[in-house]
Parts: sequence; structure tokens; C-alpha cells
Amino acid sequence: MNKKLFVLAVTLLMCLSAIMIIPRDFEVKANPGDGGGGEIGEGIGLDYNFMWNITKELANVTHDKNIYPSGTIPMGRAFATPGDRWTADYISQNILNETLNLEDVTKLQLGPIRQLKYVDWPYTSKLEPLSFSLRIESGSYPYANPIPIEEMFVFQCAHPPLTNNYSFENLKMISLTSLGNLFFGGAYTDKHYNLSCTPLSQYELIIANVTFIDDDEELPENQEDTLFIMNETANNDEKLNDVTNATGVVLINDISRGYQSQNASNCLFPVARVQNTEENFSAIKQELENGTLMLVDNVCNNETLTFTYNLSNGWWVESPDDFIILSAHKLGEQKYFNFYTVSKEIQILNGFFRLLGLGECAAFIVYDEGDTHFMLYSNRDWPGYAYFNGPLGIVNVPQNSPSLPIFSVNGTVGSWLEDHSGLISGVSVSGHQNQIYLEEDHTPLLNPEEWTTGAEAYNVVGNITIDKSPENKIAIISNRYDGWWGETPGDSGAGAGIVL
Repeated sequence: MNKKLFVLAVTLLMCLSAIMIIPRDFEVKANPGDGGGGEIGEGIGLDYNFMWNITKELANVTHDKNIYPSGTIPMGRAFATPGDRWTADYISQNILNETLNLEDVTKLQLGPIRQLKYVDWPYTSKLEPLSFSLRIESGSYPYANPIPIEEMFVFQCAHPPLTNNYSFENLKMISLTSLGNLFFGGAYTDKHYNLSCTPLSQYELIIANVTFIDDDEELPENQEDTLFIMNETANNDEKLNDVTNATGVVLINDISRGYQSQNASNCLFPVARVQNTEENFSAIKQELENGTLMLVDNVCNNETLTFTYNLSNGWWVESPDDFIILSAHKLGEQKYFNFYTVSKEIQILNGFFRLLGLGECAAFIVYDEGDTHFMLYSNRDWPGYAYFNGPLGIVNVPQNSPSLPIFSVNGTVGSWLEDHSGLISGVSVSGHQNQIYLEEDHTPLLNPEEWTTGAEAYNVVGNITIDKSPENKIAIISNRYDGWWGETPGDSGAGAGIVL
């Protein structure tokens, strides 16, 4: 009998582990390595030289000018980029076919998950940068200028327009540390009300402009950055199906009505319940009926909604022109992820700034303390990844984040910018971020077989037959081969080398 062993090199940015299947009677041990290859290991049978060469070859993808010609962004093996696709060809042709002589080597293009239950999960939709730049408008800036693209990472804006060229000229920078706590939980001003709430859906984080919807009123067409407040009735429960890109919904529960939402738990956006007997409820409703601009958030506590008003007073009044926000963050602290949340809040505040005739925030610059730049993906259309398992546990990140273009620079550059920031005396920066949205199309909605792919990426599959098992078992060995913009030898270069 034969035993079939399939080898699967998986191109999936979120798949983090390599899997090896080893016979139980094998003695698993490996010779000490010198970090640069060595003899074939005893027992486990790993060829260290082979593994080392594979790891080096995959790491070199980000440096190979034939893969990333001059003028293009060297993004390494990042998902659905030229380097990622080159790696699929390299593994399928050079390794699986020619070196390992596997059978039935195939490249399988990734595409929609063709089931109706995944209609809200466009698997191959992706935001991708076409070009970007960041220039410091100062003769005293001591480093390479414009900042080399190899020394930056950019987060594409995940709010419409998704295919767009965001550009700015000679804008001053404001350090986030000088702004205190912004509006989170009413920390910046005493002009706020708190309401206890009960989260009803799996998505909890709320930062939004507030609009009250009457029972006989339809939801507006433009819903972006808005939180709807409406009575918890059967009629309004149906309106939850009409929510498109709103930030969330708050349902006002009245015990005398005896109705509780049947749809809230299934919503792919935050839904919370408040009681109409809450102490501050009447005051909030009155402010809204009077046309008061209000911002709501639950950043500090997902069971407390904070409604902030009197937004015509604050640091932004000092900024009649557009500006850039500069943010430092540290690994191991909650603020490591906070620029997502802050960018959401500032993007919403931009709407207020426009109403007040003031300048707006055009972009963010973020930096870490070290000499590397921080990297994380733009969260667009993948609802399952609205949460990050961060240093302090699960961090809830707003859907479709960030809300503004973000430039990530290293700590040396960021510290210099921090020392020279300020609305009046600080240096200016200019730059652009040109991005494209590769969208997976789910039309017609009820016919998944006609859904079309967004970004181009591949799985690589090979098949080998070995005469070992009388049960004719099938085993799968797999690892992802894509990575971030750098060499990524540890995750996932070495794992790919081990599996191959």
C-alpha cells in the first residue's frame, strides 16, 4: 500500500504556524547548528543546508531588483504582491518540481470563499500602496531626505475613497503627547455625559458622531462615522438590516414596551442597549434635539458610552490650517495599537473641524523607540480580524482602520520629528500616499460561483507518494510563505524551509 503526503505552501497572511507530521517511532533530535547550515540532522532527517538556502532565497526577495524593478515598492513577500507571486513560481518550479520531483505540482489561485455565509468576508480584497513619499521641509534635518521608502511602512486609509492619492504640502506636525487624552471617556473636557450600556454584538468599540433616528424615520444614505440612536422596537430592529457603513447603533430600551432586539447579535457592527431610565439619557436626548454636535465613544469602558459636546473649544481652534499628527508608541503598552483608534477619532473630528471652518488632520506619522519601523496591516473588510491579541490581551480595533493615511518611520527619525513638532514653531512635512483597492466582487449576491477575485495570490500544492503505510493514509504538511515588507526569515522563511 502507499501513503500519500501532500505538501502545501500556504499564502495566507493570518496563518501563523507550520505543521510537521512525524512517525511516532522516530527519535526526534537535531544536531547543534552553526546558524549557517550544517550536516543532515540525525533522527529527524532535516537537511540543514537545504533549509538554510531556502530561508536565504526567500529573504532575498525584498532585495532582488529583477522582482521589484526601480520605481516600485520593495514589499518582500507581502501578500498578493509581485514578490509573493514570484515566490509561488520559485517554490512550484525550482523546488517542488525540479529539486524535490514532486507529483502534480499546482499553483492554485486564491479567490472568494464561495459560500453565502461568507458574503461579508471578501477574502482577496486588499488595499495596496502604489507609491508614497515623506519629505521634511527643513535644512537642519540631518538624515536622508525624502525619507527612503525602504525606511518606512505605510498603512493605507481604509475609508472611502479607497482608490485615491492622498497628498499634502508643508503641513505642521502636532505631537499626540501634547494633546493629552483627546476625548476618550471625556478625559479632555468636563462637557460630557456618561451612559451605562450593554454590548449586544461581537463588535464593541464605538467612536462616532451621534444622530437620533425617530421611529418613522428611514436611515440616511450617507452613514459613515455616524452612530444611530433609536428606540428598541420591532420596526427599528428591521432597520439594523439597512445599516451600511455606520459606526454603530444604540438601542433605547423601554421595559414597558416589552421588546428586545432579535437581530443585534448578528450585526457586523457595534450594537449596544441603554435603558431610557438612565440618569443622563434625557439630557443627551435634549442636546440632540437642540442640534448639538456630540461625539460618542466607549474607548475606556465598553459598558459606558461617553457623549462629549461643546466641541467648538479646544486645541484645534489654534490650527486654521491642515496638520499632521505625530504619535509615538511602545511595544508592551496599550498605545502600541492606539493609533488605529486615535486615527478613527481624529477622522470623525475632521467632520466637526469642517463645520467650524478649521484645519483638518491629513495624515499620521507613527514611530517606535527602536531603529525599526512598526508594521501592521490595514484592516478593511475582514471582520474576523477586528481584534488583536496584543501585549495586554485582546485589543478591540475599529473596523475599516486606519481612518487616515499613516506613515511609520523608525525611532531615530521619529524622535527628531518629535523634538521639532509644533503648530507655530515646528518644521513642516510634505508627502503623498497613492493607494489602490483591489476588491473582491460578490455580485450577483445569491450566486457565489460568479463572485470574482480581488488581489492575485496563490497556494502551491505538491503531491508525493511514499511506500510506508499499509493504511494508505494521507498526511498534509503546510506552512505559509508570505511575510511582511522585509526579509522575514523567521516568519515565515525558516518555516517554509523546514516544511520543504
